[in-house]
Amino acid sequence: MKFFRNLAGVLLTSAVIAPVGFVTSVVLTRYLGLDDRGHYAIAQNFATLATMLFQFGWPTASIYRLRSARSSPAEVSGAALMFLGGVSIVVVAGSIALEPLLRDGMLGGLPTAIFVLAVVTIPFRVLANGFGAVARGIDRFRYENWYAFLLQVGNLAAVGLALVWWQGGLYELMVWLAVVYVATSAGLIARVWMDTSLSLALQPREMSRSFRFGLKTYAMTVSSRIHERADLFMLAALMSDATQVAFFAVAKGGIQILRLLPNALGKVAFPHVAGLAARDAADFSCALVRQSLIFMLPASLALAAAAPWLLPFVYGEPYAASTLPFLLMLPGVVLAGSERVISRYFTGTNQHKPNVVTRFVSLGLNLLLNWLWIPKYGIVGAAAAGLVSYAVDALMILAVFLMMTDKRVADLVVPQRSDFDPYLRALRRLRPSPDPAP
Repeated sequence: MKFFRNLAGVLLTSAVIAPVGFVTSVVLTRYLGLDDRGHYAIAQNFATLATMLFQFGWPTASIYRLRSARSSPAEVSGAALMFLGGVSIVVVAGSIALEPLLRDGMLGGLPTAIFVLAVVTIPFRVLANGFGAVARGIDRFRYENWYAFLLQVGNLAAVGLALVWWQGGLYELMVWLAVVYVATSAGLIARVWMDTSLSLALQPREMSRSFRFGLKTYAMTVSSRIHERADLFMLAALMSDATQVAFFAVAKGGIQILRLLPNALGKVAFPHVAGLAARDAADFSCALVRQSLIFMLPASLALAAAAPWLLPFVYGEPYAASTLPFLLMLPGVVLAGSERVISRYFTGTNQHKPNVVTRFVSLGLNLLLNWLWIPKYGIVGAAAAGLVSYAVDALMILAVFLMMTDKRVADLVVPQRSDFDPYLRALRRLRPSPDPAP
């Protein structure tokens, strides 16, 4: 598995789709009213959270089974289709049955039609995540890269058609977004199916082993996803003000550009780490933390300087209210990038307890601080709660990593010459060759 080739592919894809996502968010914010923008954020976050909660760690297990246990790709992909397909159907049925409770409890009175359209996309999101993981496990990162690109372009097309061309509203937008999820997910599944010669025979042994490993990572995944999105749902529940949710959603969306590198590192690192010995995996993880900090610290300072004028200029003057939450969340995202890399080390070496313990502690702190601070300080309190809880999470997991390995703090934060070697080699390849002697 060629790590830097895969990392370059993921980063290039992220760099291409980031402007597309940015334009999509601007059009959304400009063409949807404040209430509809808030309802859109709640609906999308609910579908994303449900997707993550009910995968039971299966995508991670698929990668581990392919890379470490050397299981057959046909069996792993077949098991993923059967398990994730069955579970997602149950999730859709349960969500629709519990719609009144969910809508009035945690979704801030989200309209029923918008809720149903968001829920319909869950099976396709779940299967795309599962088959994307299989693609990474067989070193076909380009399949997931194409899926991410086409999904983002499709979302922009849906926004343009629904809101600009036809001058529709939130309902029309959600219909078109559902179509995009169905089409792009089906394409990814079909491509991986062809490469793995997916087996439709029942795989009880493979399913049992994948399920057992997946459950070990499930608690970590659940706590992480709730941590990422609890603030938005608690804002909706405690303030019952879709406008404030819209301001906070724009602030959170604005820092996504800073997540590009840690997200790419985490995605590519896990399949690589799963195939390494523990000592080599620790060295490799330290190098990735340093790489993350080299790029994220300057980027965060630049974003902090630009945010006060950039957010209201891009999204409109009312969204100046998003600036302070944005600035408060920036340091937490930088720390979360290092945490993501180290958590992949523990998962890849089949050591799950550090991830679970640190994630649950930070999640509990996040929920408590949101409950205390949102009623008093609104979106600023939610952002501050995220900053504190992410800082605690990162510092705990880094401390555990240092205690369980022979590494020092300097190994994590002081750049080494070798960190720049891949980029120097790339520059040398770009340099024109000297003309041959006459």
